[in-house]
Amino acid sequence: MSYKFAGTDAPATIIAAKAIVWLQAAVFVVAAMSLASVGMFFGDGASMEFGPQHVSGGSAIGLGIGYLGVGMGLILVGAQLVKLHKATALATVALEVVVAALAIYNGSMTAALFAIVPALIVVILLYLPASREAIAAGTAAADAPAADTPAEDPKPDTAAVETADAAPAADEPTADAPDGEDSGDK
Repeated sequence: MSYKFAGTDAPATIIAAKAIVWLQAAVFVVAAMSLASVGMFFGDGASMEFGPQHVSGGSAIGLGIGYLGVGMGLILVGAQLVKLHKATALATVALEVVVAALAIYNGSMTAALFAIVPALIVVILLYLPASREAIAAGTAAADAPAADTPAEDPKPDTAAVETADAAPAADEPTADAPDGEDSGDK
């Protein structure tokens, strides 16, 4: 079953993947804001556990900026998923790998499950047959030249250039006239 969504016919699997990606993006943006706020407001006085170490101050702000980058990347690929292009699907899978890697490195099993399970669901949704067919058709349509655009002639028209060079204008001096004099009738 297909839905008309954002100007394209995207199958329900792509729309579901887009919704999950945007939800992940929202989580990453909120996490980025909380990390950056801890770093800015509390400085080195308060720390947050991230993986095997604790982050505070500038490292919390840096990690927050990294999370914000991942969140913005997820927003971008989520918005582009309905364009049904293969490069967008590959970028989405790559970002889902980053999300899973961050969740695994974090060390918390609960956080890992809440990040890895949606990432796996998105990858599975993108590789279901309905999604693969729609992405293949969308990529082929985007890569095909427009039918109403005439093909350009690779060789420029040199005949017009040759005829313009062959006859000098009436006010230009000719080779057989003395310098400064016109050969034209006055």
